[in-house]
Amino acid sequence: MSSFDLDGEDVGQRTVAAMLRAAQTGSISLTCRDARFRQAVNLDGITFSRFDAAGAVFDHGLTLAGCRVSGDLDLTCVKTSHATIRDVHIGGSLFAQKIEVSTFFAENLNVTGYSSFDQADVKQLAIRDASFGEEARFRAIGWDCSSTFFRVVFGDEASFDGNRWAKLRFDTCTFAGTSDLKFGEVAGRFALLRSRMMDLRRVKIECWQCRLERTRFEQPVIVDIDAERVNATDVLFERGLDLTLSEGATLVLAGASLAGESLIRTSFGWSPRGSGPAQIDSLRGTRLERLTLKGLDLRECAFSEARTLDAVVISGRGQLATDTLKTPWGSPRELIADENAWRKVAKSEVRPDIVARQVPSASEVAETYRALRRGREAARDRPGAGDFYYGEMEMRRLSAERLTDRLVLSAYWILSGYGLRAWRAFVAYVVVVIALTAAILMIGLQKPAGVLDVAAYVLSSTTALTRPNVSISLTVPGVYLQLAARLMGPVLFALMVFAVRERLRR
Repeated sequence: MSSFDLDGEDVGQRTVAAMLRAAQTGSISLTCRDARFRQAVNLDGITFSRFDAAGAVFDHGLTLAGCRVSGDLDLTCVKTSHATIRDVHIGGSLFAQKIEVSTFFAENLNVTGYSSFDQADVKQLAIRDASFGEEARFRAIGWDCSSTFFRVVFGDEASFDGNRWAKLRFDTCTFAGTSDLKFGEVAGRFALLRSRMMDLRRVKIECWQCRLERTRFEQPVIVDIDAERVNATDVLFERGLDLTLSEGATLVLAGASLAGESLIRTSFGWSPRGSGPAQIDSLRGTRLERLTLKGLDLRECAFSEARTLDAVVISGRGQLATDTLKTPWGSPRELIADENAWRKVAKSEVRPDIVARQVPSASEVAETYRALRRGREAARDRPGAGDFYYGEMEMRRLSAERLTDRLVLSAYWILSGYGLRAWRAFVAYVVVVIALTAAILMIGLQKPAGVLDVAAYVLSSTTALTRPNVSISLTVPGVYLQLAARLMGPVLFALMVFAVRERLRR
């Protein structure tokens, strides 16, 4: 084994060439602390028993390719324009703390022991097809570093906090031993794509835009995200999710799977980035299981084609859009964006952003309302479930194909607002009393009677199960009108009672 002790020396090309020749006969030990290399250093195919370059300066870059280091690779405080590590196996640890380099690129890197890039001053960091056997630390890396990790396996703890990244991207990575993960602050885009989180229990992300597409979380996980937009398309949460979004954030969950008990909510006052509750843009194609939505803006959220919607609980009022077509004495109802989209299509008042996505049919919207209603009923929110029942019946009426169905549902809507609007049943009752009184006065009397007597007779007929106490002489048409009063009155009263009961139930 050859040994090169170059501590503090000014190293030229001849010395580098001598190392390459010595490496052909066996492994070498290299110590070059605080040395300076004037020429480009390309060390290919060398087996090192030791590589200690702490404090060294490589004026024209450092390249290690096809090398094996049986011990530690120490690059602490190294200064260079660029460093490239390709096809390198390190049997010990990799130390790159406080390294000063413009571009650091590693490919096919395998580190058996501990790895540290803490306080490194790096502008571009790219690691691909790498494996870190023990803890890997990337803390307090230089300001505005752009980093990419592609097909990297973190076998133990990995930490990235204390940084302000320009961009940070993980693609097809595996985090096997990390339970609490912090990425620091990302000024631009953060991406966690096609990755596997095996033991992760908590993660915090601060960025401008966040992508978590096609990532698999195998344990129940608590996720705190401070971002303007979060794209979680096709993400798999195998055992549940507790997601907290910052104010003003927009979340896309299309195609995701939330297989365990989950909660999505807004954290108010957490971030100055935005104002108002976080918004969910779409749940289209999402598999939802025991999901609670709390303190969110769901006015533009598309629920159609989401699976197991009956297990979704929209906790609290004010998260959905409200019906603008209401009377001064009536209460607004909550409605979902799918109904608004359908109505705009029906009226040919479609905005470009709604045309861009598939608009569900009225029957599909009715099914969506039915599923959401079951979730609120399970949560014992009867008034909220009533709003969804109203929406379901409204869509059933508008999508009815048979005339009889449409007539029955229309009558139910006009007379009592599907059993939820007591004022409609009361107005219908007053109209019926006035109409029957007028009809009996015109064609139903054998002997003349006063208006008040006839009105009292009609009121008594519509409210009593027995024959009324007021006595007037009726013609045959009058008898039929009296039978109509005895039939319609209790029905309208029952609709009023049911509507009031639904509003008062909790």
